[in-house]
Amino acid sequence: IDAHELLWNSFSGSGYDISCAQHSHPIFYQLKKRAPIVAKATFDPTFKKHLYFVHLNEKRNSRDAIKAYQSRTFNKEGIIQKISEITRNMPNAMTITEFDSLLEQHEELLSVILGIKPIKASLFVDYFGAIKSLGAWGGDFILATGNEKTPGYFRSKGFETILSYDEMVL
Repeated sequence: IDAHELLWNSFSGSGYDISCAQHSHPIFYQLKKRAPIVAKATFDPTFKKHLYFVHLNEKRNSRDAIKAYQSRTFNKEGIIQKISEITRNMPNAMTITEFDSLLEQHEELLSVILGIKPIKASLFVDYFGAIKSLGAWGGDFILATGNEKTPGYFRSKGFETILSYDEMVL
């Protein structure tokens, strides 16, 4: 059975997670007319020691997040183009500063179209690095850029699951 068809016939969503599970390397993912388009992405930044994945001690309901997204009215094609451009630029970032800027742009665009505050503004306003929501827009994990003080910062806020890039990525 086609996993994407099963998803769309029973649940909804983009199918991104399914495509990720079907590949053992980073991917670019796009959905056009219910057809997943997957391309291999190369991402091995020189600054990967500054990337951390932090679990937010909760699991967002993906169905609720999908319904909230689908109920919003905005220029979807325009936003998709902007987000796609930012995403295509991320693997090419040469410095952590450039990568931070792209993460912040991505997070801000999603915040505006979803009508929610960026996760950094709502939970980590005093954090020194960039933060990007992962998962169902504000639940599950975040990607944080930082340094050796990053794990301590998040532990002090009550978040114990903090994985370095090398621990998280295959």
